[in-house]
Amino acid sequence: MDPNPQIFTNRPWHRGAGPPNRAEASSRPAEQSTPAMVSSRSTPTSGAQDISPKELALRIADIIDERQGMDVSILDVTGPLVIADYFVVATVRNDRHGVALARELIGTLKGDGVPRRNAAGMDGETGWVLLDFDEVVVHLFVDESRDFYDLENLWSDAPRVDFTPREQSGTSPDADGVSGAIFPDAVSGS
Repeated sequence: MDPNPQIFTNRPWHRGAGPPNRAEASSRPAEQSTPAMVSSRSTPTSGAQDISPKELALRIADIIDERQGMDVSILDVTGPLVIADYFVVATVRNDRHGVALARELIGTLKGDGVPRRNAAGMDGETGWVLLDFDEVVVHLFVDESRDFYDLENLWSDAPRVDFTPREQSGTSPDADGVSGAIFPDAVSGS
């Protein structure tokens, strides 16, 4: 029995990953035999090395805009905050829309080689979904939560990055969610 079980806690398999498979480890190249414990802020992510944090924030804002996220703003928090360079803040229609949009962002950016570091609010009951893409943190709020937390006011000293949403084709949906450009007879009642 080990008198000091805390001594081995720095090994990855003591954190729930399970012990390494010796046969598998010997067949892997030397640089892959043990996981590297490196800070994600100091090492660029593979596949995303050519994209700057600002470009990533603009890409995320564009995806949110394409997927009907509203009132998208990008805050440059490089000066006052060390955990991220940009916040992308957007309003979603409801919790389900926020979770679906978050999943779309995770999938699209994973395909681009940008890994998600962490997520919160994916259960769809909080009114706020948070995604951490290392240098860029995404906040997706329902209207009430965005008004309550008021991140733009909290970070009022942070510079804003210009982002222009795409022009929506046709007219905007009315109260029933029916667009006049798509269903002109349904809106006019004829």
